[in-house]
Amino acid sequence: AEMIYELTQEVKRAPSFGRGHVRLARRYLEQFELRQKHADNAMSVSQIRDAAIASQFKSPTALREWLLRAFGQNANLLYQAHAHALSSARICPLEGKAYLTLADLCFLNGLGQHEVAGLLEQSERVSPYDGDVLFEVCKQLLMAGQTEKALKIWARCYRHPGQHRIKVVELLAGRLPAEMFLENFNPDWQTLSHVWGRYQELGQPEDLALLVEHAKVVTEGAAVEANPNRTAKHFVSLSYISLRALLIASPSS
Repeated sequence: AEMIYELTQEVKRAPSFGRGHVRLARRYLEQFELRQKHADNAMSVSQIRDAAIASQFKSPTALREWLLRAFGQNANLLYQAHAHALSSARICPLEGKAYLTLADLCFLNGLGQHEVAGLLEQSERVSPYDGDVLFEVCKQLLMAGQTEKALKIWARCYRHPGQHRIKVVELLAGRLPAEMFLENFNPDWQTLSHVWGRYQELGQPEDLALLVEHAKVVTEGAAVEANPNRTAKHFVSLSYISLRALLIASPSS
């Protein structure tokens, strides 16, 4: 709420600050999602969007009445987010997060899945190296059943540093076979420990063996360029996961 207040004051002082508008739009969406977690009718924005599109409301008024019945005054947060995202896209047409937000909320204007796909494509086109944008685009592609396309884009953004890499691991590691994850993402030691943790929870010896072999290759390759202290840490980590894989594969020993 404090962030929303400060950003509201900022865009009032500088109405042409496109990034301020999209930041405010994202905060409104986050506030809506947070309130929804504690609501009786707990639906995410993307679920609400898909339900609204499928319902084919006859008018914007009918849609708004449905939203207010289903989500109460929290529904107004969606309209506020949409207005600021639209302002951002008009002021700064290269702001990828604006199109990403509009993809979530374009149903408020009566638009459908075709327009959602177009807005996602536009957000990817104008922000090809923004890991946070690409992560969200791929999540929506995955939910739409476009797994191959999502993995291709995710693999590209995974090569760039940022917190989105951990998000990819949390979302996909353990859900994909280890062989497929390694083939698509080729993780180094910046994320390999997180990847290992996800697959270790499942305890599949075949997956863990593949991860150990991958870790050996990564460690030996990094040893050529890394400083001695970092190399030592990598070898310690490799020893640990090798032992854990052995114990899981042979629990009786």
